[in-house]
Amino acid sequence: MRICLTSSEVAPFHGWGVGTCTTNYLFALRDIGHEVHLLTDDLPGLRAQHESALPGISVHLLPSEGLPHVPCIHTRRPLAIYQRLKTLHAIHPFGALLFNDFYADAFHVLQARQTLGVFDAACVGVILHSPITLLRRVNRQTECDLEVGAITHMERACFAQADLLVAPSCAIVRELSAIPELQGSVPGLDSPRVTVIPYPFGAGLGLSGRAGSELGTSAHRAHSPEFASGPTHRVSESLVTPARSAQSPKPEILFFGRLERRKGVETLIDAAQLLFATHPGLTLRVVGVNTDTAPGRRSMRAWLSKRITPAHRDRVSFEENQPRERIAALVRGAAVVCIPSFWENYPNACLEAMSMGALVVGSDFGGMPEIITDGVDGLLFRAGDSADLARVLQRALTDPGAGSMRGAAPGAIARLCDPRARARELVVALEAALASLASPTHRVTQSDGLAVSVSPASPDPRVTVIVPCYNLGHTLPDTLSSIWSQTRAPDEVIVIDDGSTDPATRGMIDQLAHDKLTVIRQHNQGLPRARNAGIAAATGDWIIPLDADDMLTPTFIESALQAAARDPGLGVITSHMACFRDSPQQPDVAYVPLGPDPEILRIVNCVSSATAMVKRADLLAAGGYDPEMVAYEDWDLWCTLLSRGVRFAILPEAMILNRIRPDSMLRSMPLLEQQNLRARLIQKHSGLPGDPTRILRMMLGESCHFQRLWGEASAPEQPQPSPLRHQLADSAAQWLRAMGLTGVIKALIHRAT
Repeated sequence: MRICLTSSEVAPFHGWGVGTCTTNYLFALRDIGHEVHLLTDDLPGLRAQHESALPGISVHLLPSEGLPHVPCIHTRRPLAIYQRLKTLHAIHPFGALLFNDFYADAFHVLQARQTLGVFDAACVGVILHSPITLLRRVNRQTECDLEVGAITHMERACFAQADLLVAPSCAIVRELSAIPELQGSVPGLDSPRVTVIPYPFGAGLGLSGRAGSELGTSAHRAHSPEFASGPTHRVSESLVTPARSAQSPKPEILFFGRLERRKGVETLIDAAQLLFATHPGLTLRVVGVNTDTAPGRRSMRAWLSKRITPAHRDRVSFEENQPRERIAALVRGAAVVCIPSFWENYPNACLEAMSMGALVVGSDFGGMPEIITDGVDGLLFRAGDSADLARVLQRALTDPGAGSMRGAAPGAIARLCDPRARARELVVALEAALASLASPTHRVTQSDGLAVSVSPASPDPRVTVIVPCYNLGHTLPDTLSSIWSQTRAPDEVIVIDDGSTDPATRGMIDQLAHDKLTVIRQHNQGLPRARNAGIAAATGDWIIPLDADDMLTPTFIESALQAAARDPGLGVITSHMACFRDSPQQPDVAYVPLGPDPEILRIVNCVSSATAMVKRADLLAAGGYDPEMVAYEDWDLWCTLLSRGVRFAILPEAMILNRIRPDSMLRSMPLLEQQNLRARLIQKHSGLPGDPTRILRMMLGESCHFQRLWGEASAPEQPQPSPLRHQLADSAAQWLRAMGLTGVIKALIHRAT
């Protein structure tokens, strides 16, 4: 089988726990005879060293640049992955595409497969590590903004649509199934879409320390403190033998990993202090990069330090990033390695330490009970219970049987995580999923978790394009030319002259002539009424509203109808949009809609631009466009259709071309009018489902971002603060400049002051 694994992390170049798992899977699949490809970022050292570090693996790199994306920045990487994989798949078709879960790398690949039929013959699998939505929950990060909401939406879609979810533990499946934000997207353990396979461990051993070999570096984008997202540490040196120091372990408890709230180090510090009185020589060493996941988004290390009483401060040490050789030496020398996490999936720290013959004490919540057999090859305590952890640590330090547990640990990991055995299990699961794809009863699942059967294509439907026009005679010819250039021609085109006062526009419309074109003239009534007039006159089964200054790429109608044939339950089919000033061949920004997320939709239009292919019956049943929404009328319509149960699909290609005009209706509208219309929209659609507190938290997060942008616009010469969570705002500032809105922001500030 030809298999491609996509990952932002690859050991040894960027080797957090996910990077370690990625490399182990690559080598294990290669070693059992499969053609293995890797798609990854241009990681430091990868170009020069991948042939020696990853022998036998075909390595492909993602492009580093791309258009800025609105409304959500985090759509850029999944879209780049889709575009690169589409090219690679055409060269050597893959039987399986594997993705890691966090940051939803598979999002646009799955969209393309469902709508365009790309990758139809490939199994798409997602490996469950610890997605961002889960990590934020366990880290008690309640703050939210549009980007956080987007990540949750995208992860939910990936879980719902993937052919196969590969879980290293049963615990991760149960945990994800219970998260309200992911409700209905992750099936139970009895689902054929779920397979539980422990991580392969050891296939990639022999990697020498090089780029990225220190513990817990936060240099890589995917693990910025914004989400406190990363698994905890980097792969240590080759752990192929349980060799330990010839001397007895010193009385030290070791924790190594990223200092996130979810790691439960507070429980360990409290427990250690309970033991210090009875163990005079005992010390606690905490090694790992700091994060801002303490209460109030403050320094975790500082918060932990405050839990240590003055009498014990010289017995607890904190160390920053350490090379893997140093970590290995610490593991060998410690009496106990403690992993006190409130939540873990299948921690590499546990696998590594046990492989080295360390006595590991782990919490009983999450996946560690599926690794450690209590009292046989390690010890377990009640997660979050410092008194119980102190009791178990006391046993670890004094039990004569501790040596036998250390001796049993390496063999337990070797049996549980045998690389070739785990790789064979993965291939069996992929082949079963492929067989299901080939079945005539195969079902397509959409991002809201609902499944619909794919039925044969219906008879060729009629398509009507309606083009409202008000004084846009200078752009209307380009718009109509894009319609007539469609690979699947529309059945009729209706131009609505909404009372144009420009003689050139009126004259140009007078000259329009085409056997499929109808012109409707009315006095100026506004865009919603103009579109409604076109809908009323249309005879098509599908309606495409297209503004007179926008265009379609040649395959829009053909591709939309293809998506409708694949899933007859769809009511709205749209695509990405490229926005340009001067030339459609040189776009300035991309609008990449997420899809029908009712929480995000109350804050920003995440569904579609005004242009989409919509079932006429659904438009009529919804009452068309609201005439009182003199702007945002399309956003309002999407809310109405979503509340009525209409289903949406998004083609992950820029098939709509939007002309950026400084004098457009929305860009020239006073801010107060925009606020009034958005307030009406929110009130009108208050019945949309969702957590109202989360909606408010997202709005608060967006408000804070724009407060910072206003500060930048008014005082650009000021030095920037330390960018813990400002990368998103910086990107938004770039977008504002690209859209020509920085001056508007400055004017607003001047007016306010």
